[in-house]
Amino acid sequence: MRQVAHTCYATGNSIVTQLCESIMTEVFETASVQDTVQRAAAIMRDRNVRFVPVLGPTGLVGTISDRDIVVHLVAGGLGSETPVGTILPQRTVVTVMPEDSVQTAWKKMNNGGVNRVLVVGRHGMVMGAISRGDLVNLQRTRRNTTKKVSAESARRHSTRRTNPPA
Repeated sequence: MRQVAHTCYATGNSIVTQLCESIMTEVFETASVQDTVQRAAAIMRDRNVRFVPVLGPTGLVGTISDRDIVVHLVAGGLGSETPVGTILPQRTVVTVMPEDSVQTAWKKMNNGGVNRVLVVGRHGMVMGAISRGDLVNLQRTRRNTTKKVSAESARRHSTRRTNPPA
């Protein structure tokens, strides 16, 4: 398994206290292991996403990505009517609860060597997903906000010194 080093910068009450449900992308549609790969690809196209959670008889069994379809279906010479379960990758599905902190999601991604986690409710219902990109964007937004607040504070402070009250 490829190891990738990532750093997550947390200041104040950023990702340490923010909840997964607040940044997750809601999952509007899933595929079943019996669905065709063509249907899973159509979901990805219609929803403009790169993966779809896959459900089996007992609940969540994995995810299928656009890359999985290319590698296993196209390169493997299988037809579009192939059931999703036939090409479903044998990888561990990493999940978090909606009330888990975003920091927990980050740690699980790093520990599991994955680029996304699924947000799953108490009864196993897939509610959403958080990607590594979502976390990077969250941190980038927080850093930019901190810079703007710091610059505004510095501007106000310097204005007070140069323009004393009359």
